[in-house]
Amino acid sequence: MTVLADLPGEELDAPVDLTGAVGGDARAPFEWKDGLPLFCGLRVAFRKVEIAGHVFDVAALKDAAGLLDDPVYAKRFVDEDFAPYGLELWPASFVLADLLLRTPPWGERRALEPGRSAVLRYVLGADRPLRGTDLVLAAGTITIAHYWSDRPYNVYHWIADGRTIAYYCSVAETTELSEARVAYLDLTVDVLVHPSGALEILDEDELPADLAPRHRRTIADALERIVTSPRALIAELERESARWR
Repeated sequence: MTVLADLPGEELDAPVDLTGAVGGDARAPFEWKDGLPLFCGLRVAFRKVEIAGHVFDVAALKDAAGLLDDPVYAKRFVDEDFAPYGLELWPASFVLADLLLRTPPWGERRALEPGRSAVLRYVLGADRPLRGTDLVLAAGTITIAHYWSDRPYNVYHWIADGRTIAYYCSVAETTELSEARVAYLDLTVDVLVHPSGALEILDEDELPADLAPRHRRTIADALERIVTSPRALIAELERESARWR
């Protein structure tokens, strides 16, 4: 059964080209008749639908079950187990959409001060060995990623079972922070900071001999900041990560 007729919101006229819109089906017999959109002779309704505070423009059949009266679709339904409901709206789909919109995958959350800083929180879905070290991050490890536009590095704070595993500082420049994306130029060198304050500088040997001087200056600046005061950085990260654990 369709729930379209019971959805809140105004039914709309939408003079759009729907040809070929359903599953790449070459038949896709959309047509306009007496100013109304039809699919296989059945009425297509357009509505604005609100789900979890988001408004969507939706097109769906008034009665998708009527497609079974079409002999071609009925034959495919029997022979190929093909359910001809490409334009059907099921009640469960609205429940699922609401759940997905309100609950980001893997508990992901974020805080953003555009152009200045950003924090992203996510959970690893699989074990991840850290190249160049003996550290293996287990599935379920929480990552709290800290980004700044005015620092030559970003930091991934790894937490498991309520305790810090390590802080992974990735040397970077030209960090861009916006609603659309977090982007930066990775300069290869990383610093693994242990909770004790011990440091491991990684991947310096991978720097090309002809690396631009400005990139070398950025790397030197980042290493100086991290290596000279790791405990201050740890204290800051623990403080800033506390509400994200």
